[in-house]
Amino acid sequence: MDILRLGGVLRLMHSLNFTALPSKGIERKFRGRLSCKAGDVEVELSISDWDFLNYPTIRILEKPSFLPKKMAHQVTDGSFCYISNGEVVLDRYDPAGSVLFCLNQATGLLDKLIASPERNQEDFEAEFLAYWTTPSQGKVVRIGVGNISAGAKTAKIFTLAPGERIKKVISTDHVTTAKMAQIWGELANEDDNANCWIYSSTIQPPSHIPLPWKIKDTLSWLKTWDISLYKKIQLSFETDSKFLDSSQIYILINCPAGLVGFGLIVSSKLKQKLALLKGGRYRGKALFQFLHSVGGHETIYRLHAVELSHNFIHSRNLTSSLGRALAGRKVLLIGCGAIGGYLAQALARLGAGHSEGKLELYDPQNLMPENLGRHTLGFKYLFRSKALSLQEDLTQQLPGIVVEAHNTEMRSPDIGMGFDLIINATGEEAISEMLNEHQINDKDYPPLIHIWIKGNGETVQVLWTDREFGCFRCLRSAAKNNQMQERFPVLKGEVEKSYRACQHYTPYAVSAALSATALAVDIINDWLKTNDPSPRFRTRSVETAEVFKVKNQNISPVNDCPACAKK
Repeated sequence: MDILRLGGVLRLMHSLNFTALPSKGIERKFRGRLSCKAGDVEVELSISDWDFLNYPTIRILEKPSFLPKKMAHQVTDGSFCYISNGEVVLDRYDPAGSVLFCLNQATGLLDKLIASPERNQEDFEAEFLAYWTTPSQGKVVRIGVGNISAGAKTAKIFTLAPGERIKKVISTDHVTTAKMAQIWGELANEDDNANCWIYSSTIQPPSHIPLPWKIKDTLSWLKTWDISLYKKIQLSFETDSKFLDSSQIYILINCPAGLVGFGLIVSSKLKQKLALLKGGRYRGKALFQFLHSVGGHETIYRLHAVELSHNFIHSRNLTSSLGRALAGRKVLLIGCGAIGGYLAQALARLGAGHSEGKLELYDPQNLMPENLGRHTLGFKYLFRSKALSLQEDLTQQLPGIVVEAHNTEMRSPDIGMGFDLIINATGEEAISEMLNEHQINDKDYPPLIHIWIKGNGETVQVLWTDREFGCFRCLRSAAKNNQMQERFPVLKGEVEKSYRACQHYTPYAVSAALSATALAVDIINDWLKTNDPSPRFRTRSVETAEVFKVKNQNISPVNDCPACAKK
């Protein structure tokens, strides 16, 4: 820590009437007041990271009456979350200015929360799960939430053994849960003594009343939250006789705040005291009344739900304009080489193979040592089919994804019928021409994406064809004297090629395959957002490459094109 910079902070704090507190090591603590419009708020400022990777901590020491009784952004230890992690970059070369910024930010946010109860309420609701999963007066259990069937009212509890990453998972999908556990080197065993009831609500959980820890209080809190939700939970207690066979009942609610859940232990003492069985009948109504009164003093434990579902994984980082992305769609990828390997990974993360969708792969080649320098697959899959290896790798990375693989050439374009999208990542012009011909002759053929690398990786290009605008062959001239000449030349220099054992190959770095993948994903995203992939022909070049500039455009058909003219 630079002594001159520390001196600047000390002078700043002194000028603000903050008092230095005893500190150890590089940490520095100060006590003072934030001058809010409604009055002063006494705080403690702590700086432990002078690189400002972690922001200075501000803790409210005394809560004056003008602060909201239930204030947003306040952690249970008194810390005030005045700015989100990573939201701003503090200047390490001006620590005094950075600290002053933090103090002003905290003061400004407090002023807003004091002046606007609505803003305080909105912020509190947005942070609801942070408060719900804080073990202030009880126990919080971390639990995974896997795939749950649409409309499911109950789900199973799976116990993972040895449970080093997560101990329990709520799911209706035993197969995917078992695969997930297997990948972690664990076993997923269905817990016959536990059951989970699933609900949903369109209403934000209430924050104007204390969050509950007792069964009785929890039921009252649910009633305040959403009367319809409360009645559904009441019905489950009154009619679901599985309660008798359970040692634990989990309740999981999908709502605007996220997944809100809690559990309760069904002790033998509770069953005996209530005499749940009488004359062979389940006394659910008596149970619910009991939980609302004498039996409601038992403590619940809250659930910290960790989402593991397909839907969450593929949609978490997508903008709303992408909707469900490729989930539910059928996608055919031809070519699992350098481009296809990375593209398959990207397609899966866009939702391909999820939610009744499918990702199908074709490639006749095996992974060879010369491929490893630019392929997503590694040594584990050497001398094995690229397509089958990618299938295995994807299903290990994303258990439950539906991937079909064929280690054969895609010689019959008819196979593409029934797909929503076909992607040709072979980089082979002959294959592109074959697919192009079939698409032109069949008005119902799916849209096609051709993606390839030019030269030694200086440029990557993509063409989307769907019977509108020019076809793949329209990238070539149709004139008799210069037939097959590029219509949009991009490379200025010669392409370096290598030859070995009657084979030739074009060397390029892994960055070219990654750039091609990104270009293909970008055009898919545009299609998903607006149903219009324009511009359909796109070119992306390395900044230092000696290339001609090619305009991104929807190419016009070429007169006398041997493929698409007069068809």
